[in-house]
Parts: sequence; structure tokens; C-alpha cells
Amino acid sequence: MAGRPAAEHLVLREAVVVHLNGELTEQTATAAAESLQGSPAARPAPGLLVVDLREVVALTSVGAGVLLDFGRAAAARDVPVHLVVEPGSVVAQVMDVADPRRTMPRFAVFGEALASLTTMRTVGELGRRQDREDLGVLVEQFDKLARTLLDTTCLSAALRQVIDAATLAVHGADLVSVTLRAPGGELSTPVETERP
Repeated sequence: MAGRPAAEHLVLREAVVVHLNGELTEQTATAAAESLQGSPAARPAPGLLVVDLREVVALTSVGAGVLLDFGRAAAARDVPVHLVVEPGSVVAQVMDVADPRRTMPRFAVFGEALASLTTMRTVGELGRRQDREDLGVLVEQFDKLARTLLDTTCLSAALRQVIDAATLAVHGADLVSVTLRAPGGELSTPVETERP
């Protein structure tokens, strides 16, 4: 079929580069998805995935949807996807409509998209993975707190459980307390950790 998309995959440093060419339309969407899914990005997660769209001659909303699905799947694996597109081209215009928030940042120059890997590493992409792990620990702590609170029969014991959980969750907190506001606006602190 004329215009059928083709993909060439290349691994550079910690990045996987996918060069797409041809058409990404309703008729070629399945083949485009297969080309993208067959990339080395499906193997161990690279630090960055760059999709070069400069040789794509036609892109419809369905084709853009294929790219967005690919980007979401990569993001779920904590792999950012950057697009290389000609500024002002039809491909750039379709992507601007399909992805107005630029969840997949766009670059005019291939080197800039690839160079961003160094910036991401130094600015905090690695930190995001640690944040996700910390969030998992926090979720486990709140789950445990919820189960404990279900078994608590008095308010003071429930508040003490909240204080204990907050002390574990907020590393380095000097003081943790629960302050309540009465209907008249007065405040009281019925429970707190010991002052340092």
C-alpha cells in the first residue's frame, strides 16, 4: 500500500530513536502502531524515547491518536517521549491540536530532543522514579492507618493513630498534632507528639 508507515529504530546512549516515514492515517494506523510497538522501547526502559516525524507526509487525528497512545504507554513506564517535527508543518499542526498540553514535547532539531536527556537526568527524571517509590510507601502507610482506624473505638485512640502515621510519613517533623475547630471557631489541640 502506498504511503504505508515505516519505522527505523536506533539506540543511542540511553535513548531509543524511532524514525517514522510515510502516512499515519486511518488506513495505516494499525501498521504504525505495530511499527512503534516493535521498537526497542518495548524492551528494558530507556531513559528517553525520541520519535522523529520529519518524514511523515500525512498525519490525521487517528494517526495522532496512535502516537498519543504510544506516549501514554511509555509514560506509564516512566519513559518520556519527545517528538521531532518541522515547525509549522501539517504534522506539527495536527499534533498541536491532538496534544495541546505537549505531553510529548516537540523539537525542531533532532539533536535538541536527544540533548534533553542529559538535562532531564540532571534536573530530576531520576527523582521521579524515587518519588513514585516513596508514594507507594505512603499509600501502604495510609492503607494500614485506614485499617487500624476501622478497629478503633474511641476518638482519642483514632487521633493518636493519625499522629503516629503522620510522624512516619513526614520525615524530620519536629512536632505533629491534630487541631480541631469547634462550630464557634475556637481551636483546640487534643493530641500532639512530645515537643523536642
